[in-house]
Amino acid sequence: MTRYPGVHQRPGTSYWWFCQAVPADLQPRFPSKWAERSSLKVRDLRSANSEAKRRAAAWDFKFSAMRSENEAASTASIDMTQAR
Repeated sequence: MTRYPGVHQRPGTSYWWFCQAVPADLQPRFPSKWAERSSLKVRDLRSANSEAKRRAAAWDFKFSAMRSENEAASTASIDMTQAR
């Protein structure tokens, strides 16, 4: 079975882990390059893939919301500049 992107096993363990990198455009809002690095607490790859897919979808939603906030803030500052 193929691993879902971000799923890996740390050396010396039988548990699967999930890592989600922060997109470059949102990097200033995070303290590191990782949005999440955590154990999936499962030993079965099928279960790990399923949980990783759920977590990746949640992060995609959060990243989209952050981008929308950035766009709204940019639009507001442009409007304020034009109002002067």
